[in-house]
Amino acid sequence: MVLIECKYLSPIGKDQIIRYLDLVAYHYYSQNCEDVYLLLITDDTKEPTLLTKYRNPKEIEHRVTRIRPHIDYKKINAALAKNIGWISWNVILQVLEELLNARLPYSEKKIVEELAC
Repeated sequence: MVLIECKYLSPIGKDQIIRYLDLVAYHYYSQNCEDVYLLLITDDTKEPTLLTKYRNPKEIEHRVTRIRPHIDYKKINAALAKNIGWISWNVILQVLEELLNARLPYSEKKIVEELAC
């Protein structure tokens, strides 16, 4: 599963990232959250510090709700921290522009053209 949070001309809420991670920990604890990814898309030129801090499992540890005593939250926190990603809208545009010159099936080419406009 991939959770994608898109921000364009709006800030990231101060608790927004940890709320997503807490939600994932609650619903996907049985798989230790290993197959769940969070991708943040922003118009920043570098990864937002609010997201970067959660690459450290210890930052997640104190914020994730612990309601299941038999769960290895240390393992969950490590998986959550590892599966955080970020990309900027500008990088996405660069990729789309490169795809404009690629050999693509007609329908895919039309989608890329629309997105790159």
